[in-house]
This record gives sequence, C-alpha cells and structure tokens, in this order.
Amino acid sequence: ALYPVCEGIRMCALLLSPFMPVSCKKIRAMLGLPEVPENGTLASWHRPLPGGMKTGERTILFPRKAA
Repeated sequence: ALYPVCEGIRMCALLLSPFMPVSCKKIRAMLGLPEVPENGTLASWHRPLPGGMKTGERTILFPRKAA
C-alpha cells in the first residue's frame, strides 16, 4: 500500500529537482535511490522503484527557523 506513495514522492522529487536540488537529493537518499545526474534528471522517469527496496536514513528536509 505504500508503494504508490513512494512512487509519487519519487516523481515529485524528479520534477522539482531543477528548483530544489538539495532537498530532492535528500529525498532520493531517504528513498534509497542513487543520485540522478544533472543532465539526465527526467531520463529515469520511466524506471519504477525496485520492489523490496529499503529506505535510507530519515532527515529533516525543511528545518524550522528559530523565532
């Protein structure tokens, strides 16, 4: 049941990578995926997530600013 959610997150990270490259690298690391080369970002669009993969370490993407 979580596969479609992870696949959606992967696609969002691919599409947003030109605008938020650092955060999208963190997302790919959390999904356990390799980094995408800058010139081939959308080339991996049609490669679905492999089954039985393990996710990476969780990190905070957008930390809160101190008030």
